[in-house]
Amino acid sequence: MKVTVNQSEIELIQGDITESDTDAIVSAANSFLMMGAGVAGAISVQREDPASRKNVTK
Repeated sequence: MKVTVNQSEIELIQGDITESDTDAIVSAANSFLMMGAGVAGAISVQREDPASRKNVTK
């Protein structure tokens, strides 16, 4: 589904965000700027770079 808001186009896609063919994935952080469970945790766990996992709390 694609919609246009002002001059921006937004596309909704159903699927696994960690398997998307994209340059970047942006996820909101909590007030401590630490990744935990949810979307941010899933993104970090799927990354191949072990250094990226240091901010994930369990």
